[in-house]
Amino acid sequence: MAARGKRTRSGAGPSEPQPDFNAQLFTNRVNEGNWAGFKSRPIVSGRQVITSPRNHRYIYDVITAAGWTEIMTVSNIYYPKLVRYFYCNLDVDQNADEYTLVSRVKGVDFVLDVSTMSNFLKCPVVENFQYVANDEELVNAIDDVTTFYQTITDDRVIGGGISKAELKKHLRPLHLFIAHNVAPQKGHYDAVSPLHCLILHSLETGNYMDLSYLVLREMASVLQYIHKALPYGALLTKLFLDAKVSITREQSLPNVPGPIRDYMFTRGHISDNEEGNPQENNEQGQEDIAGQPGEQMAQPQFEGGFSQQMFTRFDALQASQNQMLQEFQNFAIT
Repeated sequence: MAARGKRTRSGAGPSEPQPDFNAQLFTNRVNEGNWAGFKSRPIVSGRQVITSPRNHRYIYDVITAAGWTEIMTVSNIYYPKLVRYFYCNLDVDQNADEYTLVSRVKGVDFVLDVSTMSNFLKCPVVENFQYVANDEELVNAIDDVTTFYQTITDDRVIGGGISKAELKKHLRPLHLFIAHNVAPQKGHYDAVSPLHCLILHSLETGNYMDLSYLVLREMASVLQYIHKALPYGALLTKLFLDAKVSITREQSLPNVPGPIRDYMFTRGHISDNEEGNPQENNEQGQEDIAGQPGEQMAQPQFEGGFSQQMFTRFDALQASQNQMLQEFQNFAIT
């Protein structure tokens, strides 16, 4: 039952005007109007690493040396609507002394700067505040282009269009982890973005980038690139739970297609064809501002010990199913 409003006493000043938007869910009317666009954007939730001891130890050792261990503890569920509220309300505080993001999720306000994010991520604050969005910015950020690319690739001396196959072999598993958890992307995972090149070089040389600043910049990038997938679904879910955001009546979804495994490092093609999540697609079509009742889904169990041949067959079957699902969705839209 909604609480009754207090009557204005005789002689008292006028009451505060009521906002013309849902102030519980949005910070202003413009953000409320942008909600439809954020509902349609995919989410990169993050992926656990379940690989052979050799690959897992390498990734773990590199990430631990950088002080980024917390980003490896990926939840296997996330709350898609809460993630979308966060990004719909997201803004850069231009008046702050340091790079700061502000947002609101179901009445809980968030003020995130390097200090608060480093506490949340349990990572050190370092002086390497680097971030690049394209090849031109990368060239401007490095001193010696030839040495830079020779550090992370087998025979590249110039940049532009780096592929996973060109990376040094031991860096390929690390790149896939970065593409899902550190600087998440949606699309073709055979391509190595300029930012991913910079992160790989940072980890390979020990000149570590500041993870908190990197995460904040990646979050803010969704404001500039309106078609970019929304990153850090599982990481943000952990942030929301720590901040006591209400998850009552919120639907949770499992991370699909599951953890990173060994066979993915030897596949000739990795793309978003394996990323389809019918539950999320259905959730996107049903959610609205008022919210929908839903039951929290049980955490999925992962099994191991399959042969690479069996994984390959599963991949082919999943790709076929995803294609049929996409065709059905396109038909439904038209």
